[in-house]
Amino acid sequence: MINLQCGIFCHLEKTFDCVDHNILLSKLQYYGITGSVCTLIQSYLTGRYQCVVRNSEISNHNVYSKWGINLKGVPQGSILGPLPSVIYINNLPVTLNNKPIPILIANDTSVSVTKSLSSLSSPLSSHRMSSSDPSKA
Repeated sequence: MINLQCGIFCHLEKTFDCVDHNILLSKLQYYGITGSVCTLIQSYLTGRYQCVVRNSEISNHNVYSKWGINLKGVPQGSILGPLPSVIYINNLPVTLNNKPIPILIANDTSVSVTKSLSSLSSPLSSHRMSSSDPSKA
């Protein structure tokens, strides 16, 4: 019997930037996080602005973009930062029908699949023997 094991490693780029606040808040309510805790998380996510600062090599001064409101994404660089992202993608195991074993860590996801191939063990074994012995080829 042959056991085939496969690992898929995914780095989800911009995971923190792509979290839709409404979807995240509805997931939190689904899991029973309501009331003042949900309001606190909503205030943590919404009403944030950002601008981009770039150092200009020509003029040796910083160049600033216009301020814009963040409609999606979670703040990065805090202890709480990865948690909303994991909650946002936590239904991935259900989407995969719980067949593979996903491991979710913020923006890195690994999927491990193991499959027994008992029906292929005989032909594979005989093929390996014949190809490894040049006198039988």
